[in-house]
Amino acid sequence: MNSMTQEQLRAVLEVLPMDMAFVDEKDKVRFWNRGAERGPAWQPSRLDSPVQGCHLAKSVAALDAILSDFRNGVRDVVEEWGSADGQAKRVRWFAVRDESGRYLGTLEVVQRGTEAPG
Repeated sequence: MNSMTQEQLRAVLEVLPMDMAFVDEKDKVRFWNRGAERGPAWQPSRLDSPVQGCHLAKSVAALDAILSDFRNGVRDVVEEWGSADGQAKRVRWFAVRDESGRYLGTLEVVQRGTEAPG
């Protein structure tokens, strides 16, 4: 494995043109990038808290279904398109697994201002 310092890795993640969050196998928020640009749901007090608290109540059931599917090996990727603040928004969730396939958590990636295909 290549070697980067934690400071270098954090700086790289901050400049990526997308929002990312990592949720561990117990559905706890462990990391997000671009914190200064995110809304009130993404405050430092949310770290180590259930991810459901960062989402609107109407979307929690869908989120729980995605996390359950990832945990149970049903799916590895989910993608949705929508809009926010007048911009197109692409949201993807990825199951994160170790080399043996054990579920470690979920990576959520949000890209704003992208066009939906088709």
